[in-house]
Amino acid sequence: ALFISEAIPALVPLICGAGHEGHRRAGTENVLLASALGKAMQLSHESLTVRMKHMSKCRDALQKALTTYYDRYKPSRIRINGDLKSRLPNTLSISFRGVNSHKIIADICDEVACSAGSACHSNEVRISHVLKAMNVPKEFALGTLRLSTGIGTSLSDIEFAARVVINAIDRAWKEHQQP
Repeated sequence: ALFISEAIPALVPLICGAGHEGHRRAGTENVLLASALGKAMQLSHESLTVRMKHMSKCRDALQKALTTYYDRYKPSRIRINGDLKSRLPNTLSISFRGVNSHKIIADICDEVACSAGSACHSNEVRISHVLKAMNVPKEFALGTLRLSTGIGTSLSDIEFAARVVINAIDRAWKEHQQP
């Protein structure tokens, strides 16, 4: 539905409708589409809790795989961002100190889809306003990855993704230590 305020100048229609539509809308309402959309929303709502639990389980498994590996020998080089209790069920924001997230993504993009936690503008990498608001230190913020799970994500997908990310981060740290 479109509400047109009297205070706004007259809109020029792209397609003119018939008199019974006030010359504003051409054609007949797509009742079938509206009904299907309503049914889709109902089904989505009914399975929302189950889907959220599945995605949370996968996200938590990924977080555990990454933190367990690094807690053994480099606990001060990783950080989980955000509130651990009040966060999206499918998203893990994790930072790796001293690496460039854009280089990590370029390294793993054929195997794992993820996004950087910092914004890239005209070849300049900047810390996102979200990470700044969360007071993530610069040395971590530039190495932030956002990894998301979905309803189709399996625990074997999580194990695979964790191995790929771990290998890429370890390579980046080794390269960083080179003279």
